Amino acid sequence: MSVIENDFSYQIKVAYWLVRDAENEEDTRLNFHVKSGDYFSTLATILGFIEEKVGEQDYGGSLDYELNVLKRMKKDLLYLNDNFDITRKNNNKADLE
Repeated sequence: MSVIENDFSYQIKVAYWLVRDAENEEDTRLNFHVKSGDYFSTLATILGFIEEKVGEQDYGGSLDYELNVLKRMKKDLLYLNDNFDITRKNNNKADLE
């Protein structure tokens, strides 16, 4: 780290690089969430962000039905997260280990 005198700013030099070498990063991310058991809750969180953004806009109540659908979907996903696990249909667990 270097400090510039009388300027209250500094620079942090990174000592390492993070390399993502997965063939398909989307599959890797998906497998991570399934393996850690938080896939349903992650989806619910993302839907919550969408619900908040849509709710911030003034649509004059025209999207009330859609917002209620998002709320029900979040509730369903959290129920699934609390009560179920995802398993592969073909019993090939290589991706999850």
